[in-house]
Amino acid sequence: MRSIALPAIAVLILANLISGSIGTLSVQAPITGLTFAVCLALTSFASSTRINPASLLCLTTGMFLLGRFLITYILGWADYRYGDWFLMGPMDITLVAKALAAISLFLCGITLAVGKLGQMEARDDPVLARIALRVGIVLMPFALYRVHINLATWSSGDYLGIYKTGGPGGIPYAIGSWMILCIFAFIASRPKWKLALLAYVLGVTLCLLDTLKGARGIPMAQIIGLTWLFVTSQGFRFSVWKALVAGAALAIFGEYLGRARVGVEGAGFFSANLLDTLMGFVYGQGVSLIFIVSTLKNISAFVLPIDGLRSTFALFIDGYGRLFQHLPTGQNLEFAHHTASLAHRVSFIVDAEMYLAGKGMGGSAVAEAILYSPLIGPLVAGAFTGLVLKLLFRLGTKSSIGLFIFASVFPFLLLVPRETQLFFLVPLVKAALFALIVSVLARRNVIQPK
Repeated sequence: MRSIALPAIAVLILANLISGSIGTLSVQAPITGLTFAVCLALTSFASSTRINPASLLCLTTGMFLLGRFLITYILGWADYRYGDWFLMGPMDITLVAKALAAISLFLCGITLAVGKLGQMEARDDPVLARIALRVGIVLMPFALYRVHINLATWSSGDYLGIYKTGGPGGIPYAIGSWMILCIFAFIASRPKWKLALLAYVLGVTLCLLDTLKGARGIPMAQIIGLTWLFVTSQGFRFSVWKALVAGAALAIFGEYLGRARVGVEGAGFFSANLLDTLMGFVYGQGVSLIFIVSTLKNISAFVLPIDGLRSTFALFIDGYGRLFQHLPTGQNLEFAHHTASLAHRVSFIVDAEMYLAGKGMGGSAVAEAILYSPLIGPLVAGAFTGLVLKLLFRLGTKSSIGLFIFASVFPFLLLVPRETQLFFLVPLVKAALFALIVSVLARRNVIQPK
């Protein structure tokens, strides 16, 4: 399989570059389907385990960016040309074709950069396990406080209001989020399987409770990361059909949660057609495709590649503006005109009234890359994401601490296609800080293995 990887990717890159420059949907549609299938096949051979971080990244990219198109193109389910509650009316098919080409090039970049991942070596680390356990005990009150706030948010039912206020916050609430790092670290230490299973169940429970505050993306991605870490670190054999069932169950739960948070009654949910529910979840992720199309449609409003750089580093640019009070907070007119965030700028351009009411369209690293170059940009962005994945994975093969860092950052890499290119950076800093604390405690012999 690896012997045909480079020629296959080279042919797909060339085909997407040519088709993307023309923008004919009848040509680009089959190329897109073929690109996704080939990239998924090649990444599944990145290691001996078919379900590996590279294939999972390819799957989430396909779901977020191509899901709406693929289930329509292949299964005839719904109509991908239409937007959602933010973008009204059909999308221009020429722009859709160009967006699909950009997404396909992003997938090719990931597959090309990942190459061969290598193997994880099984090593237990009782020192890491004990430190993770004790830090977890210290953080438990904050984690319980976070759970309480999430449950209270769910009870209020005002999920659309969350987007106006930014959702629950505060220092105690933020500290409670560090509990999931303790669970990642404990499982990465490779304890006995019963203890690992207990930690895994606790981690999944915390993630599910975290979805109650309105946002689903991060906690659901963390569930995927926890599952991969648990199965891999314990040396269990991956089962494709079990993984598919688990993925479908997570998607159905996500769709139910999505319905509930916008006021759709869930009484008849379990009696409904589960296939339609699953399709509805995948179709609902299509807002990222809409975002890319909207960026292409309004590309004349940006300065290339300056706005590409600004959007990539918006986290730091906007953070600097807030720190020195140059940038207001909240979705208001002044913020929309001065923010570097592409997600906010595109949402404001598409529908200013809805944006100022607290709504938005999300974002996408592919759309950011288009502001560098509509064709080459997404290819480079995908290669960058794939390279980061590969480097962190190799770090995970070196030690249990490295495995913890990779596993805890991996969920945020899964979300890069629908977020900003550097979405993983802050979680990486948090994981590195946590690892530094563990290292200091271990070196000072605060905790010694028995």
